Amino acid sequence: MTKDEFLKLMEKHGSGYIEAQLTMVLPEQGGRSKPVFTDYFPNWDIGNKYADGKVDHSDAKIYIENEESISPGKSGLIRIYPFVPKVWTRVTVGMELVMQEGPHIIGHAKVLGIKLKNA
Repeated sequence: MTKDEFLKLMEKHGSGYIEAQLTMVLPEQGGRSKPVFTDYFPNWDIGNKYADGKVDHSDAKIYIENEESISPGKSGLIRIYPFVPKVWTRVTVGMELVMQEGPHIIGHAKVLGIKLKNA
């Protein structure tokens, strides 16, 4: 899927998005060895917890603004498209979200704006 196709699909069927500045973790710090692209589907730690205190990860795809990819150690502007926006209601501007692949922290996203619908 191209970036334009992804964006059209998300605008038509999505529930809005969160604007953020994503910084990818370097491989030697536990991050990925390869870049991420639009339509990437990581897990997110947005501050929600289970009763036992463990992190309740949330799912969302990303759209990368102005670039084709974001490499390890680099930063870029993204849109985060949550699959279930109502679980993202605690997210606020200025908050830092943790992007993960399973248990591995691969990025940090600082929230710049919130444009969720029906949350």
